[in-house]
Amino acid sequence: MSPRSSEDRYRDILDAAERALRYLGDRELETFMREDAVIDGVAMCVLRIGESVARLRDAGVNLGADHPWSAMIGMRNVIAHGYHRMAPDELHRTVRSDLPQLILHVRSLLVELDGDDEGSDR
Repeated sequence: MSPRSSEDRYRDILDAAERALRYLGDRELETFMREDAVIDGVAMCVLRIGESVARLRDAGVNLGADHPWSAMIGMRNVIAHGYHRMAPDELHRTVRSDLPQLILHVRSLLVELDGDDEGSDR
């Protein structure tokens, strides 16, 4: 199996972030806290984001300083290794507040990568 490209990883991040927002929907915190299946689905998406970010970093990709990349990896680690410590209210806040900006940023990175690919064909 060949290693996944940076573009694949960014697409994984985008897919997981969009899913997390879709799963959360318009639920307020109080409703979210009562819906274990939604919490689990959103947590899995955030875990996938953190895993993809970690793989990009491990591959030496310069992620830039404009987003809390280390915090994404940290949240992934809490979900994966210390689920009992995960705070659903923090998960809700992260998805509602941080993921929309992350989606915009990753989309712009994908456009740049696509532009770089087109330039290399000439």
